[in-house]
Amino acid sequence: MSSKVLTCFQAHWAAFNSEFHFTITYCPGRLATLPDALSRWDDVYTERGVDFISKNLQNFQQVIKKDGIQESILFSIKVEIFSDLVDKIQKELWQDKDYKEILKQLARGESVTYCFLEPQAKLLLFKDRVVIPSNEDIQLNILQKRHDSPLAGHPCQEKNLKLVKRDFYWACMNQFSKDYVSSLQKVVKEELESAIRRLKKYADRNRSIPPDFQPGDKVWLASKNIETTRPTKKLSERWLRPFEVIKKMGSHAYHFKLPQHCKSVHTVFHVSLLEPVKQSSIPNCHQLPPPPVLVEEQEEWEVAQVLDSKLKIGKLWYLVEWKGFSGDQGRTTWEPASSLTNSPDLVKDFHSLYSERPGPNTSRV
Repeated sequence: MSSKVLTCFQAHWAAFNSEFHFTITYCPGRLATLPDALSRWDDVYTERGVDFISKNLQNFQQVIKKDGIQESILFSIKVEIFSDLVDKIQKELWQDKDYKEILKQLARGESVTYCFLEPQAKLLLFKDRVVIPSNEDIQLNILQKRHDSPLAGHPCQEKNLKLVKRDFYWACMNQFSKDYVSSLQKVVKEELESAIRRLKKYADRNRSIPPDFQPGDKVWLASKNIETTRPTKKLSERWLRPFEVIKKMGSHAYHFKLPQHCKSVHTVFHVSLLEPVKQSSIPNCHQLPPPPVLVEEQEEWEVAQVLDSKLKIGKLWYLVEWKGFSGDQGRTTWEPASSLTNSPDLVKDFHSLYSERPGPNTSRV
């Protein structure tokens, strides 16, 4: 067996302990002394208190003065009933109809549940808690000091009620505390934001960063929300032909450029329905053209642009470039004008650029 390799910290203490002669014996936990017994020097400081303080002055320096602490913080650390609040409680308590009978019982020495804070004081205690009369101003003052304290951190209804119940008691304090906390707009906003962050944390576990498409990019569109003329959904394409992105709408949606025959389809789609079109990096690798679009149960190919026009036997023909063809074969064909009824914008754009070319208004001899 090889010895265990010690860390630098362990090696330091091993060398230090080697100067002493001692034996380590196992002791069951039930027979062990207090864990901090070594720090309690009862044999050195028998009376404790003053002797210990005189030897350890650095541990008893006043770091923060009481005058430099806000009143709300002092109220959270220790129950402090200020003189003006004490006077109000004493005055209202002895005029409160609900506690008159209890005060009479105390005067006769009959009540056991209630007692006075001091023989001369007029503050009533219920289970070691100060009894507050039925005065909403006093109750609201106590709630504000407990709830709005920087150390309390704007607790929720249940936690705020626990803080108040530690030192005070009054009738219907549960409902009063809930009404106070639920009416605070700042608290409600923080609770909603906290709930959103908590839900987002679990929702983002299985989410990936959405792709960021730029205007002009080509994307595939999921067909699950698109009605097609296919006999069944299972036999339909999962992804429809590449569409061009026009602009980004918000943070998770994009506006598309759809063909003329898709006027009934909304042109804005969520990013979860999109997939980027990947181009092959292999030279001379031609991609197969996308399937034709069904318009009125007839196949129709999508036009990319109109390149030229001519008159042939009195009929107008256009040289059309089709979308989805990467090679030269089949990319352009001459089509009659009647075949471009669903692409009026492309025809109009062509004639606006080449007004001298034959068009619909050209005389046909």
